[in-house]
Amino acid sequence: MKLLGVPICQNGTGEAQAEGVCRVIQDWNLIDRINFMSFDTTASNTGIHNGACALLQKKLDKPLLNYACRYHIFELVVEAAFTSQFGPSLGPDIKLLKRFRDQWEWIDRHDYKSALLDPEVGPQFLNCDFVIKMMQDQLQNAQPRVDYREDLEIALIFLGSEAAREARIMAPGALHRTRWIAKIIYCFKIYLYRNQLQLTQREIKGFQNFNIFIIIIYLGTRLRASNSVAAPRRDLEFLKKLVDYKEKNAAIAEAALKSFKGHLWYLSETLVGLAFFDPQVNHEIKSRMVAALIKNSDPNPPPRISIVENLVKGLDLSTFVTKNTMKMFAALDISERFLATYPHTWNQNPEYRKECDKAQHLAVVNDAAERGIALVQNFNAVLTNQEEHKQYLLQVVE
Repeated sequence: MKLLGVPICQNGTGEAQAEGVCRVIQDWNLIDRINFMSFDTTASNTGIHNGACALLQKKLDKPLLNYACRYHIFELVVEAAFTSQFGPSLGPDIKLLKRFRDQWEWIDRHDYKSALLDPEVGPQFLNCDFVIKMMQDQLQNAQPRVDYREDLEIALIFLGSEAAREARIMAPGALHRTRWIAKIIYCFKIYLYRNQLQLTQREIKGFQNFNIFIIIIYLGTRLRASNSVAAPRRDLEFLKKLVDYKEKNAAIAEAALKSFKGHLWYLSETLVGLAFFDPQVNHEIKSRMVAALIKNSDPNPPPRISIVENLVKGLDLSTFVTKNTMKMFAALDISERFLATYPHTWNQNPEYRKECDKAQHLAVVNDAAERGIALVQNFNAVLTNQEEHKQYLLQVVE
């Protein structure tokens, strides 16, 4: 991973960002080697006409594969689910959560009640062993941010898991309406200390609904979001879960669906091709995907698809495959020869295994960019105030 530069942008518009990125690419003479881009799904990035992604492709005069950051996609889903229960936040802080932070010093930290002790909520989590195991496995790995680890630990405490015995409940931290993980951590903590807080029945019900959604529907998908080849399958599975969840909680499901349906980047006609390298997609589906490669379509398909909600349950991955799927193979310089053989033989093919390794190492989350931003912030105005010197410094420090 190489940090190419941190260009100055005069403003936050898509035009300014595209111009800055294009200038760095030209400085490094990399136009011919750029085939895809990773980005947060903000409007300034993803606008159809004036977004940085669309304008960058025009400036480079070439189409690029769109790897929208999957963490950011799921941040938006959390935002929608939270808002469905507690209403929109008008300021930078969320008053309901800030109230808890302000009361923290008077709370008995040892007197908390897990969700399992709530007769209304506890039965919802009787079949969550797989989620608990997933969180335990994640905790064995180094987490890129402290709040990622805190989120896992507080979720285990919330579920009353024995695996949380060594974990402790930390004081409420940073709170901002754009910090998706802060909402989850705060909602778990508030519910753990519900007996010590003056919550209205509406607020208690909101925390119940939100936390149940996070554990049962959201968390498993979010924890595995960085797996590139599983992205199309997991997005389709998540879509179907949200549709089914309408029977349990229509308000949360509809809000989450509205958000998620706007970001089906990995079910696009090009990126659905990642599923050819997903070991969890069965041979029958892969055979149908191969057969669908002859399907005609617009030569310039949209980077994210639109979908009819009442048809979701009958879809499989082959639905999204067309001739355009082959563009992914070309952009990533992946051999397509294995497609001429039966899917059950692919794993015995050394060439296919090599291409699998290439596909599995694609970055579909932009943690690296976040670390780059942190690097800039740490060194901003340190040692030198001259922009050219800063750029050289960033290359040395990196």
